[in-house]
Amino acid sequence: MRAFIKITIISLILIACIIILLIYNKSHKISTNKSINMFKLNYKIIQVNFPSNSDPTQQIQQALNTAKNSRQPIKVLIPEGNFVLTHALHIYSNTWLCLSPTTTFLKSYNNKESMLLNGDTGANYYKYNGNSNIIIDGGIWDANGIFTPSVIGISHGKNIIVQNITVKDVMAGHAIDCAGNKEVEIRNNKFLGYKKVKNELYPEAIQIDGLVSKRVFTGFGNIDFTVSKNINIHNNYFGNSYLPGMLPWGVGVGSHTASYQSPFVKINIKNNVFEGMTFTAVRIHNWQDINIENNYFRSCNQGIQIDTKDITYSPNNPNSPKLNKLVISNINILENQFNNIKQYAIKLLGNYDEYQKYIISRNNVFINSKQEF
Repeated sequence: MRAFIKITIISLILIACIIILLIYNKSHKISTNKSINMFKLNYKIIQVNFPSNSDPTQQIQQALNTAKNSRQPIKVLIPEGNFVLTHALHIYSNTWLCLSPTTTFLKSYNNKESMLLNGDTGANYYKYNGNSNIIIDGGIWDANGIFTPSVIGISHGKNIIVQNITVKDVMAGHAIDCAGNKEVEIRNNKFLGYKKVKNELYPEAIQIDGLVSKRVFTGFGNIDFTVSKNINIHNNYFGNSYLPGMLPWGVGVGSHTASYQSPFVKINIKNNVFEGMTFTAVRIHNWQDINIENNYFRSCNQGIQIDTKDITYSPNNPNSPKLNKLVISNINILENQFNNIKQYAIKLLGNYDEYQKYIISRNNVFINSKQEF
């Protein structure tokens, strides 16, 4: 009898220990299902070293790979210097990638990929359940004036911050392609220099996008019609690098693809400077609940363009896009300054009477510029 009682007590103690461990592990696992303050996490610091004759891309990727199996978020520190990237870097959940302000990532001439992706090429992600809780912080990201799909491509993620970086000399692609993400903040960055291909004017420095076609985002993930929402873009500068062959961007922030009846939602563009954009500084394309406030538009071809009709994709027939009306709802354009805009400071492509109830333009300043409505 005593032996039975002893065995029972030991069993109960073991069960209690297992339950405690499960609770502990659950409480210490970083969740990607809710918004968190990523600056208050307890990071494991990983200082990247570059031994003589080592491959910088490989050394950095090895550090980033640590996040795959770490129960603690990681902060990867890149020292001052110039580092050539021979292929795309891949960043994973719960990672803070931190470069010093003068550190340069230079894309090699043979590298036709993006410079940074939040996922592995060909991997499957759905909705907003891809790699999340990510900070990309600092440094000069130099695309070297060669073909680039996007310098930074983020998709299927949430809780993502891009701050204090300079992206320069991009050809054909975007500085940041934000495709099907939520809770994204892009702040205190510079986007300098774009080289167009043929007569393409529409490529955006920051593209607000969704997973609506294989032609939209090709790196990874699924075409499940996840759209971007809750995107905050503030305190950035968009302009030229003034290197030979470079121009300012065609579009600073915008979209040129759309999902039928499924708009990009809650986009806030505030306290930015757009200088010399060759097409339009901001392109509103199937957007809803928008705040464009206290920005400075200088010497742009156009300030803000609002599209009302274009090709849209539908989950019912994703391979046959059709011409449809775009969503226009709750657009606020407030306290901006437009200076020396060549065409229109604010341009609505469509019947203004039909959309006037959805657009508020108030307390804006127009200097040597005109608005269409």
